[in-house]
Amino acid sequence: MEEDSIFWKWVSVNTIGIVTETSVYHWTMEGDSQPDKMFDRHQSLLGCQIINYRTDESWHWLLVNGIKAQEGRVVG
Repeated sequence: MEEDSIFWKWVSVNTIGIVTETSVYHWTMEGDSQPDKMFDRHQSLLGCQIINYRTDESWHWLLVNGIKAQEGRVVG
């Protein structure tokens, strides 16, 4: 992973979800593993402040929440 982290959150007891400007990774803290890329961020999230990252228990559904100012109000 060569990008800077802009948001991170524990998604399980031993795994961190890491959000960068362009992608989302999961990094398991067991052994000497490297972060695994889960998906690329959607272009609509460019310029957003990331405020949360969630997964379901099986990690089949992954969600990035972001907000930004647009026309004098907060959208996201």
